Amino acid sequence: MKSRRVNPLTTQGLLRPFLIGLLGLSFVFTLAAGAGATSEQSRAAISCVPDDDTIPEKFVASSTGKITFQGTSTGSLYFYCHFTNPEDTGNPDWNAIFLTNKDTGANALVEAKLYRKARSNGATYLVTTLTSTDNANIKEEWKLLPVALNFNENAYWVQVRLQRSVTTVSPEFHMVSLGYQLY
Repeated sequence: MKSRRVNPLTTQGLLRPFLIGLLGLSFVFTLAAGAGATSEQSRAAISCVPDDDTIPEKFVASSTGKITFQGTSTGSLYFYCHFTNPEDTGNPDWNAIFLTNKDTGANALVEAKLYRKARSNGATYLVTTLTSTDNANIKEEWKLLPVALNFNENAYWVQVRLQRSVTTVSPEFHMVSLGYQLY
């Protein structure tokens, strides 16, 4: 049987090296885009309710879910956000907590504390705390979780604290979620 030899200067001869080069180049771009970049997969966002001690006249909740202080109110506002696992697995691959907020200065703060409650004995543990950094614009901040989540053995919730000590700052709380973070 005679083997067929392809002339490297013809279209057929150049197609294979071109495709291999294109594939290699797309891999390099993927690596370059991933260097320092973040990407999330599944994520669970939930709605939050004010703490029983948070006076409704002290905050405003917009139709988009943004929570801010009302008028000249100062102090701390607390909200509780309970998580369920929509992936219907006991151990989702979520490894981070995300907080969307606006922290307008040294006299303002937005803080999210993730708690777990053991189903076996009812013991409550603080998993992690994510505290806002000063930012003039709305931004999403995130933090890797120190432990894996296990919805079979635990219940999870986040306590969000919105605080201001002077009326010249306007911190905002937009959303808290759990999800997967590539880093």
